[in-house]
Amino acid sequence: MTGAQIHAIEGCLRLKNRIFGIGWHPEPGRHFGAGGVEEAERLCAAANSDLPAFLSPRGLLRAENLERSEPTRRRRYAFETVRFDSPLPSGVPHNDRVIFRLYRPTGDDHRKVVIFHHAMWQKRWTTWEWFLARLAERVPIAMMAGPYHFERTPPGDYSGEGVCNPNPYRLFEAIRQWCWDQQAMQAALRERFGLEPVGVIGYSIGAFRPSGKGDLGQANAFGQAMISSGGGAVFTSPATGFYVVNS
Repeated sequence: MTGAQIHAIEGCLRLKNRIFGIGWHPEPGRHFGAGGVEEAERLCAAANSDLPAFLSPRGLLRAENLERSEPTRRRRYAFETVRFDSPLPSGVPHNDRVIFRLYRPTGDDHRKVVIFHHAMWQKRWTTWEWFLARLAERVPIAMMAGPYHFERTPPGDYSGEGVCNPNPYRLFEAIRQWCWDQQAMQAALRERFGLEPVGVIGYSIGAFRPSGKGDLGQANAFGQAMISSGGGAVFTSPATGFYVVNS
């Protein structure tokens, strides 16, 4: 696709979202606890008072009850699907079984892996396989379904609804779970696959996700690359000191 074609598609999607919205909330109250909006405001203020501490995993996390699928082969790479229990369960069964896909080039002898974070509202792996195909032909990539996305979406919800909905505290909770799940995935990549995570790539919210404390354990041990669609800004993450590019 040409750059003009890509920009045309993105423009159509933005127009659609402005007119029709991302999703509907026929019962917005179901996203709140017993304390309603006031409780949500208090929880948000408490989390935001020390956001790095709120997000950071506690101790060394492991991927418990891990299951691996047989490899699925593409032309120049193969992938397997891996599932394990979330180390920070939300109480929603579909969401609390973490899933990630590990892509490896054909004939791969790499011992390092790049972690990729997807955008919001995603439900189809094939979209991101197309996006990552050229990279997956060269280096191993681990892409984890964020909370409430892909197969982690509860029945009756649309993908990402558990992250972004009328209760803003659900976003804090989901990003924290994403941090904890990723650290457990890192442990699995090292212990079960013999792969050392060496960087993070993200798109849209996935580009801002790695700027939070908790990515890759010791975030300053190696570089992070982040891509995003949006406003066009460069700033330094206060949690990690790495540059985030939003282009």
